Amino acid sequence: MRKLSYSTLLRMSAIYDIVIIIPFILPAWAIWHIGNFSYIHETLSLSGTVPEFDYFHLLFVSLLATLVLTWSTLRVCYPMVILGLYDGVARLIFAVWMVIYITNFNVSGVIWFYFVPEVIWGILQLFGYWKIVKEQGFNNGHALKHEQKEALK
Repeated sequence: MRKLSYSTLLRMSAIYDIVIIIPFILPAWAIWHIGNFSYIHETLSLSGTVPEFDYFHLLFVSLLATLVLTWSTLRVCYPMVILGLYDGVARLIFAVWMVIYITNFNVSGVIWFYFVPEVIWGILQLFGYWKIVKEQGFNNGHALKHEQKEALK
């Protein structure tokens, strides 16, 4: 995989994250969006439940949304190969948590709509990282130092 196309993949995944996370940034938007979860859950008769949210929950939703927005913006502005590795691993960890909560804690099946893209983006990024490392012979430390120098130019 060429580094340029991998950079495009990283930017596309980051833009996807920004689009998905924007409804959770502000508490008023998050309340509306979570209300949509309930509507979709009921309309599709999905398994699990959608809990009642209060402001305590919304604090954590907004904090996580802020972190995701910051991380995504970093990847749009600086789509470094090493960030693709970290993002790919994080996506698969998120996907594991989603499955654990769906299967063990009766969380709504609406989460599957988030699970599938997480796994796809994670696999694409990790596979792309592996191909670049294989083709160019980067070791992680060297690749990171080289990319940091290039990003600061």
